[in-house]
Amino acid sequence: MNTLNPSLLSSFVPTGTLRVGINLGNPLLASLDGKTGTPKGITVDIANYIANKLQLPITFTCYPMAGATVEAVKSDEVETWYL
Repeated sequence: MNTLNPSLLSSFVPTGTLRVGINLGNPLLASLDGKTGTPKGITVDIANYIANKLQLPITFTCYPMAGATVEAVKSDEVETWYL
């Protein structure tokens, strides 16, 4: 059950979908599945856990390095990122 105030939640997730930027520069934290091409790893697991707890849909956008991920946050492509 989502226990956050709806206005507070919308300030963090204005689109209603948790848009997560994944930095693929550190393969210990995240990588792409060779068969499906989808992101996997501990940071993906954490993001999925948060979205599940908040009862929000989630999307992932992958970036080759941390700098590109930070720029995506600055330009509002994603709400949060994992470096």
